[in-house]
Amino acid sequence: MAEEKRTRKKRRQSGAVLLEVLLATAVLALLLTPLTALTLTSRRTTAAAEETVRAVSLAKSCLEELLARGPAAWRDDGFAPVPADPFFERRVAVTPQPGGLREIRVSIKWGQGENEKRIELVTLALPQE
Repeated sequence: MAEEKRTRKKRRQSGAVLLEVLLATAVLALLLTPLTALTLTSRRTTAAAEETVRAVSLAKSCLEELLARGPAAWRDDGFAPVPADPFFERRVAVTPQPGGLREIRVSIKWGQGENEKRIELVTLALPQE
């Protein structure tokens, strides 16, 4: 009889341990789900920021190159892949302004459809003859 009591006690204890493990697993799952979602959102945001920084850098480089090459290089170009990074497309638009100035607009776009993004850098330049 004493042995039977010990057996029942062991079964209750092992059942309690199993219940504790199940509860701990459930609590862990409840905590990890939002953390996983937060991590994924953070990665997407970081990737989007990196793309934007790269686009601004490409636009700045293009604008600086155009200014360095002078008025002979200031002409309109439609969107075309950027040779250094084909993920991006670049367009240059040059518009005459009063006083002999030229507005030089460099547009960079990337992504497609609803996810298309675009940035523009604009400056005014006076052609040096």
